[in-house]
Amino acid sequence: MFDRPLFRLVRAAVSLVTFALVFSVALPSAHAGKIGYVDVKKALLLTKDGLEAKKRLAQMKARYQEQLNGLQQRLKEKKAYYDMHRSTLKKEEVQKLQTDMQRMFLQLQQAYAGLTKQLMQVEATETNKIVKKMLPILEKIRAKHGLDMIVDRSHAQILVARQEIDYTRQLVCKYNQAHGGDTSYCKKKGLLKTPEIPTTTDKPEDPLGVGF
Repeated sequence: MFDRPLFRLVRAAVSLVTFALVFSVALPSAHAGKIGYVDVKKALLLTKDGLEAKKRLAQMKARYQEQLNGLQQRLKEKKAYYDMHRSTLKKEEVQKLQTDMQRMFLQLQQAYAGLTKQLMQVEATETNKIVKKMLPILEKIRAKHGLDMIVDRSHAQILVARQEIDYTRQLVCKYNQAHGGDTSYCKKKGLLKTPEIPTTTDKPEDPLGVGF
């Protein structure tokens, strides 16, 4: 857990689930719905709330890792003392050291499991809060473009799709506009209702770093 990337997406994050996609594909083509998609995992990390949540999780992870490092270091020191003095210690002293090391190892395992569980719970809570704010925006996007559904590419296993039905950037821009995030790039790309910006021959900056 502590060596993997932090912000895993909760599978039930978006109400539009993979089943909807599978069901629609099974329908006759004449009745097939109009579908769009978003990458919620990417969108989470491009919103102000998502970046702040990621920072909090990183700080929490660092504190937890420090606790685990302390427990591990004490166990290493006890083991080093045991290895160095075992031959000169009395039998009961050797047994006591062995018991102490077993207890410390169990404590380390329990701490790892407990801290990992806490981190996952906080991560899920942070994710759900953001996704709940995304849902009304997704509904507006769906209605605006006459879509029957929007699926989450993070979990729908979409292999190939037209770029025009990817509404991730619209989700990010509308979310940041509604919740105090950076919208400068979105305005430059005309993704928000703002006055036109004069075009230049220079390539526009991409502060979101995703090449929209």
